[in-house]
Amino acid sequence: MGDFILFLNFKRSKVLGFTLAEVLVTVGIIGVVAALTMPTLVQNHQRKVYVTQLRKVCTELEQSFVRYINDRNAVNLREAGNLTTTDGIASFFNRYFNVVKECNDSFCFTDYKCLDGDCYGGYFNTERSVNLSSGTLIGFNEAGVDNLFINFLVDVNGEQGPNIAGRDIFFITADVNGKLEDFGYMFAQIVGGGQDIDREDIFEQGCASQGLGCYGKVVLDGWEMKY
Repeated sequence: MGDFILFLNFKRSKVLGFTLAEVLVTVGIIGVVAALTMPTLVQNHQRKVYVTQLRKVCTELEQSFVRYINDRNAVNLREAGNLTTTDGIASFFNRYFNVVKECNDSFCFTDYKCLDGDCYGGYFNTERSVNLSSGTLIGFNEAGVDNLFINFLVDVNGEQGPNIAGRDIFFITADVNGKLEDFGYMFAQIVGGGQDIDREDIFEQGCASQGLGCYGKVVLDGWEMKY
């Protein structure tokens, strides 16, 4: 009787098992699916990393502006003073950030492109830049007008790739109150004589070509890079 039960168990194990050919086919299918989906997963992860770094540095900038205003008992950045020159802005960064390198008269890292593959056309030229200990590279110049006080070019990961405007590089402006806004949107308002500009149009069209508007699009989409 015991031998008969063992025989039945042996038959059952043979029925429920997989042949080597079946295992190889399954592994092959899994490999093909992984090869097709892995690039997308990697790209999505990279986008999240870029956005996380961007949000972090922007939060630090706005908080530092608040501290700067409060430290000088002022109501805004203009009243606080000393930010109307690149020397003053550089001093601001050295006081409130851990700066490991400065570049005068030129941007530390200029070899970057836009989402459409073309080289950036120079709509945003920085006069000075600082490299932070976090790896973020920030170029800047003063604008000097009420609604476009300081302009920033923010490379969230410095010299690391992909160095593409709209991916790891963003064009941002700070108004007189230290509030950050998309440079492309603010620039369009000034060019348009202050008229109401369709924000989404600026973000959609500018971000896809010159990179102007990508910061605003990320913020508008709830701090997600959906492009």
